[in-house]
Amino acid sequence: MYSCVQKSIFTALLFALSLSVFSTEVRVIYPKNLNSDGSKIIEILNADQMRKLIGKGEFAVSFLCTPSQSGKYCIIMAQSTVTFADRAFWVGYHPGLGRFDFLIRTTTGQIQVQGANNVDPNGYNLVIVSAGDGEARLLTIPLSMPEFHGRVMRLPLSAPMRNAKVPFTLCGRFGESAENRFKGAVDEVVFYDKSLNIKQMAAIFEHYRSGKRIKSGFDLAKATNQTNFQAIEFPTFALGKREIFRAKPMRLKSGESYVAPRQIAGGDFLVDIELAVHDVSQSVFQIDLGADGFLFDGSHSVPKAEWAAPTTTPPDFI
Repeated sequence: MYSCVQKSIFTALLFALSLSVFSTEVRVIYPKNLNSDGSKIIEILNADQMRKLIGKGEFAVSFLCTPSQSGKYCIIMAQSTVTFADRAFWVGYHPGLGRFDFLIRTTTGQIQVQGANNVDPNGYNLVIVSAGDGEARLLTIPLSMPEFHGRVMRLPLSAPMRNAKVPFTLCGRFGESAENRFKGAVDEVVFYDKSLNIKQMAAIFEHYRSGKRIKSGFDLAKATNQTNFQAIEFPTFALGKREIFRAKPMRLKSGESYVAPRQIAGGDFLVDIELAVHDVSQSVFQIDLGADGFLFDGSHSVPKAEWAAPTTTPPDFI
């Protein structure tokens, strides 16, 4: 079903985990291949169906994806509109950084888990997002990997997930700008009514690597019990831990960008930037935090917490 091409992986700590396996209901909610050109958003579950599926406050979604490597940040799937109050979760992709991300809005705020930079641009990538059991988890792994070396990124989920009253969509959120709609291939969207641990994620990967699809009646517990795996875990900053990073002075031309070599985990943070510009009233710059960020429009001399259209066109940011 899929080609097997050897891929190099980053060195990481390998260890085996022994995790209990719980009964999980598996629902294949979009079994067919979708090749999206970004022209439309597809509703695959209505608001009532979604409320029932995530009403327990935990869930997981897996899918296969080959995203476009050009364009701006795009929303692959979501239960949200562009209105902040409607957000429950979404999965996005950043072509400039070559990684997926997973955003969840809880009853007290929201968190965003950044994925690993290991996307295969020419083949299917297995993406699994999971919320529950005290964590938000994101796995991205190319199916061309010969065996499971799962790079599972995690952040604490300190509050219950918000249950939005909006449909579940593919290729964007309702109200999304066309430039932020997903372009690429999506196949086999599967919903799980519980969060997934690392061993279960490994079992799903191995199932696909064997050339099989996930169909109705797929026994995740049986597949998990039969898998032997080693997991690669990348550390994230614990809440409350402080790390200070200072970049060296640099000169950026119009349209250039700088990517800090740090990942911001959940919690408060401080960014202090000193800029020297010729005319602040004609300057526009962005601080990009994945799906969100801040736009500074010099003509108004204020930062904005959304990408509002400035009086001058800002450069594309990474």
